[in-house]
Amino acid sequence: MIHTDYSLLWMFLLAALAVAGVAAFEWWRKKNSRPAPLRDYYTEGLNQMLDGRLKEAVASFTEAAHRSPDHIDAYLKLGSLLRRLGRPKRASHIHLDLSIRTDLPNYTLANVYRELALDLEQTGTTSKALRHLDKSRQLDPSNGDDLVIRQRIFEKQKRWKEAGEVLRKHITLTGKPDPVKLALYKIEEGLAVQELGKGHDARVLYKEALKTDPTAVEAMLFVAASYIQEDRTDDAFGWLTKFIKESPGRAQDALPLLEGLLFGLGRFDEVEVILREALEKAPTNVALAHAIIALKMKKGEADEALDQCERALETSPADLSLKLRHLVLLRRKGSTKEFEKRLEEIANTLAPVGEGYFCGSCGFHEELFRTHCPSCGSWRSFAWERRGN
Repeated sequence: MIHTDYSLLWMFLLAALAVAGVAAFEWWRKKNSRPAPLRDYYTEGLNQMLDGRLKEAVASFTEAAHRSPDHIDAYLKLGSLLRRLGRPKRASHIHLDLSIRTDLPNYTLANVYRELALDLEQTGTTSKALRHLDKSRQLDPSNGDDLVIRQRIFEKQKRWKEAGEVLRKHITLTGKPDPVKLALYKIEEGLAVQELGKGHDARVLYKEALKTDPTAVEAMLFVAASYIQEDRTDDAFGWLTKFIKESPGRAQDALPLLEGLLFGLGRFDEVEVILREALEKAPTNVALAHAIIALKMKKGEADEALDQCERALETSPADLSLKLRHLVLLRRKGSTKEFEKRLEEIANTLAPVGEGYFCGSCGFHEELFRTHCPSCGSWRSFAWERRGN
């Protein structure tokens, strides 16, 4: 009779169960410890961007792109962030690698070229940036983003005519007119032409600016300045008075040019009437009051100059420049007690006064009127002012 050794069988079964248990545990461990899916890194990067945690977003998009080389948007977001963080060269390497891929649809490849152009714009390699924008435009002509970038590059290069042409294309594409910017480009184009000694051609451009945007009244100042350069003082005077009458609130912008014509033309009474009419429309325009006072003094009418100054102080009692002018006029008249009284009132605030055209955005100072600030790039930010130094 054969006896079965069940102890060995049990030992075998236990061993098999142990092996199976170990295998099951390893399977469970690997399943639960595998990397987070790609979308987690990408979504996390998007959320970090929204929160302003750009460096953390770079790490997330880098991981997303590393785990899935076909995730094009992760690469695009990564490159864009690097450019925003001041690393345009690194961004351009990423975008350049994407541009040589042959499996991208046209609209995606166009976006890659736009991003690459933005990288190169930031590094100052504008000629290459423009070439990439050409490629973007060919692949995706219905997208106006490349036109916006191109327009900005032309602005930086002071290629005003080309900037205007690009803007017109963008207006046609979007249906959103921008007469203000078109007029400003015309003015800048005119200034460039005038520097070449082509006054007539410059005036044509200035007048085109006025037709494009009737509010671009500063064009009148440039027309007048070009006539002054050609010693056509009557023509210049006509444009300056037109500017003052149509824009009394900005009349001070015309005063430096007008003052230069006064003695040559001898039209003091006519100028005074024009300035007074403008001051009635813009009573808080201190520069106009100063101009009338100065004109009165040139005509030897000291008492009338003092009266004008006191009327201006009623409207603008806190203006230091008027207070100082008042002191000078009191001194000349010999009103010692009144002079001392007014002097005591402003002794603690007395400061030297400067004047000129100042940019309202950055404070840049120019002797001549400008439409475009060479310092900060602001448009229509210049106005003639008296400022404390």
